[in-house]
Amino acid sequence: NISSEEATNLAYYFLDYNKQRELKHPKPIKVLESGYDEKKILNDAKTQNKSIIVYATSKSCYFCKKMKSEVLDLDEIEDKIEKDFIFLEVDVDFIALPYDLKKSFYGMTPTFFFVSNEGKLMNTYPGAWIKSDFIQILEENINK
Repeated sequence: NISSEEATNLAYYFLDYNKQRELKHPKPIKVLESGYDEKKILNDAKTQNKSIIVYATSKSCYFCKKMKSEVLDLDEIEDKIEKDFIFLEVDVDFIALPYDLKKSFYGMTPTFFFVSNEGKLMNTYPGAWIKSDFIQILEENINK
């Protein structure tokens, strides 16, 4: 058992830890909200010579949460995404998929869409992946 003061101190520690971690390792994920600008995102992708990953997710999706905690939140994965991609997270329960991806989406979350910096769908990967498989998927889709 811990005292109330110790519990409070732990809470402050963990809250500050997350803030400090985010400062040192900013996440390369942009969460799309309504009113996003597809043309601006494409322009950024062209300027940076990157492809786009559109991550179709849902707050109620168990495998999305598992994928995020076990793969997407890893520093190695974040670094690989930041280097070669613009990563867009889209909660499909509330926001429409960009780049006319709706016609290629079969309602399964998570689904990863790889889009060229010209807005063309290159590949679709439904499902959650282990780290090594996701690294291979990233490497297959680097803008060449």
